[in-house]
Amino acid sequence: MSAFTIATESYAEEPHAAAYDRRLASFSRLIRFDPRGIGLSDPMDLRVGVSVDDMARDALAVLDAVGSVRATLIADDGAVSVAIALATMAPERVDRLVLVNGYARITTADGYPHGHPPDLVASFVEGNVDPGAVWSLDGADDRALIAPSLADDPAFADWWTRSSRRGASPTQALSMLRTTTRADVRDLLDRVSVPTLVIHRRDNIFTPVGCGRYLSESIPGATYVELPGSDQPPWAGDADMLLDEIQDFLTGRRGGSSERVLTTVLFTDIVDSTAAPRCWAIGPGGPGSRITTRSSAASCGGTAGTR
Repeated sequence: MSAFTIATESYAEEPHAAAYDRRLASFSRLIRFDPRGIGLSDPMDLRVGVSVDDMARDALAVLDAVGSVRATLIADDGAVSVAIALATMAPERVDRLVLVNGYARITTADGYPHGHPPDLVASFVEGNVDPGAVWSLDGADDRALIAPSLADDPAFADWWTRSSRRGASPTQALSMLRTTTRADVRDLLDRVSVPTLVIHRRDNIFTPVGCGRYLSESIPGATYVELPGSDQPPWAGDADMLLDEIQDFLTGRRGGSSERVLTTVLFTDIVDSTAAPRCWAIGPGGPGSRITTRSSAASCGGTAGTR
């Protein structure tokens, strides 16, 4: 689960993101989907927008569509609030939570010194979706703040710009970002009853480490792992170190072979669409060996992130 306004199919074109998904799929059945307004999913109703609870119900609908009874939710960035909402809304459907570089609230408030000043976050959200605007912080643009280890990689820069533009329209992206950056699920944290792993990179500027520490301190029994690094996306930087922690949490072992991988990626229309969901199976040959089915989501089988 992610709140980046990039369509699921685009991640197969970015080597670091594709490798991350392959590694996850080597020890789980992996299902990814496009939230409302992103990629192949229907646009959200801009007259009413979308709430964190709406996004949680959409994720639950995806699990229903593929026949998942219980699933582990792996969420990063703004999707962490959605995963927390789902875990408290339907705890019987959630086996575990893995929260990466996330937050319960991203803006500072009385009694909550973590995150960023509200006006800074608002300027980022409003300016980031304007193709003609140039947003920066201390001379660094959004790409350099979000994925500093890849900031000077021209291939990544091209993919980031291209995928961001085709993932959602400016108005759809703005509505999504407003929802996730205005979210505040602090009152839900003590209601999380499933085993939870919180991972945060120590030098992360985009989502300061205090946000991750607050999550781990507020969720009963949570396991906290603080890793070196500054990248916000889990697949950037030293992704294998991060994946080792996830694999150990889910399976009790670290590392492993990805010689034979079958990844089911779910693209789903989650707002009353009549179009059939589309599933992609990524086999040993990589993204080029995709198999497309248009019969039903259930035909893809498996569960989302289950062991």
